[in-house]
This record gives sequence, structure tokens and C-alpha cells, in this order.
Amino acid sequence: MFDYSDITNAQIKEAIDSYIHSERDRIILTMNLVDGYTYQQISDCLYALDQENKAKGIYTKYELTPRQVSNIILKQEKIVFRHLS
Repeated sequence: MFDYSDITNAQIKEAIDSYIHSERDRIILTMNLVDGYTYQQISDCLYALDQENKAKGIYTKYELTPRQVSNIILKQEKIVFRHLS
């Protein structure tokens, strides 16, 4: 876990947008690091987004368990904070 208490949300958001290339992973990281969502809340939001997209005929792969969300965050935040250090 990283200590980012002295880094602003704007800096974190800018780093996420600059260094994370996957749209799904950018959404997940922003929800967790900037907005403070839990893994379960993110998983629920992504499921709702996936269902909404399916209704529109857009097929995405956003159905993730909280554990999968956690793994994505742990992996991708290393990239973000490496660039912020």
C-alpha cells in the first residue's frame, strides 16, 4: 500500500490518465484512489455499467469480482505511484 497523503487528487487523476492505458483500469483506479470507493462498490458499479451497455447493444467485459478489482488496483497503482515519486 502506498502513502499518497501529500499528493493531490488532481495529480493522481493526471497520472492515471497519462500512464494507465486501459479504460477499464482507469475507471477502477479513479473510483478507488480519487473517489474513495471500496472494492465491492466498484464491482457493483461496473456490473451496473456492463448491464447498461448490454441494453444498448455494447458488449463490454466489466463484470468483475471485488477480488479481481483489488488485483487490478494493486497492480496498476504501482505504475501510477512510480511516476508520482
